[in-house]
Amino acid sequence: MKNESIRRGKAPANKRRRFCIFLALMMIVGAVMPALPVAAAGAADAAAQSRIDEVKEILNAIPYQEYLKANSKMPMGSGEIIIKPKESKDGSNGYSKEFTLAEEAKIVAQGGSPFTDKIKFLDKSNKYLEKERQDEFFDREAIYIPDEGLVVFNFTVPPGKGGLYNLAVTYQQVMGKRSSIERLIKIGDIDNETGALGSNKVPFKEARYITLTKRYVDDFAEYSRITKEPLFKEANGKKIFEFERDIKDNEIKPPKTESPEWKEILTEDSSGFVEEPFLYYLTEGRHTLTLEAVREAAYISEIKFFVADPVPTYDEYRARRQAADREGRAVIDGQISLLEGYGT
Repeated sequence: MKNESIRRGKAPANKRRRFCIFLALMMIVGAVMPALPVAAAGAADAAAQSRIDEVKEILNAIPYQEYLKANSKMPMGSGEIIIKPKESKDGSNGYSKEFTLAEEAKIVAQGGSPFTDKIKFLDKSNKYLEKERQDEFFDREAIYIPDEGLVVFNFTVPPGKGGLYNLAVTYQQVMGKRSSIERLIKIGDIDNETGALGSNKVPFKEARYITLTKRYVDDFAEYSRITKEPLFKEANGKKIFEFERDIKDNEIKPPKTESPEWKEILTEDSSGFVEEPFLYYLTEGRHTLTLEAVREAAYISEIKFFVADPVPTYDEYRARRQAADREGRAVIDGQISLLEGYGT
């Protein structure tokens, strides 16, 4: 009886112990579980806040005229700082894989292509067809910058070369879409000792939308869609196209088609309010140039900081032309006099 009572007394005690352990586990789990989503939410909030701060910084950038006034006492730069489409190593001028945030960005060899897929395009009868996307016009090494993300280039301003520079970009359009190429420009500093990226800012408000225009040509039809007659004449082995005409004999403007070619442009105000190409103040040392995608992909074969020749005023241009005309007439008069002197 005694043993049986002992067993009966132990049973409730064991149950209570197990129940207490269960409650303790539930309390621990209850304390840990909410912390996981809170931590994840905290990280997401921090990332969102960082992006908001970045957008605020971009939107609050000063206008170009204020930027130019703030740097008006700075000297003009000298020489050229050239960035080629090669990977930057040991801080050399070139494409920075370390800081770039664009998965499709890549260096393309001469004659190469970054594409392996097919694209749809409109033929002359407005039918969608598929073809391999190729780059037959590649005659140099370039870097492909996609229409998403940001591509970063490293460059160094040599000692004694700090100052105000113009920025030129040599590029070629990617066929397929009809809108212009747009990029947001940032210029940053790299710590010489650690190699870490320091400040990286939009220098002025107008640098948010740098436009790289595309090239289009007339897409003349070889045969009239109305009369089916040829719309060209052959001369010296070349086809000379004519305008198609409607039933009232009015000339019809031909549609435009993309015709990619390498172009070098100076970065300037796309709105046209600032007449001169932009100047960027660069200090001595290591820097980054960030091209953040706004619209359209492109190929870039060279980026160059240099001081461009100033655009002459109309009076300067007129005086220069008049001097050239006088010189030209003097040369022609001299040649005529020379010819008239032959045989005398």
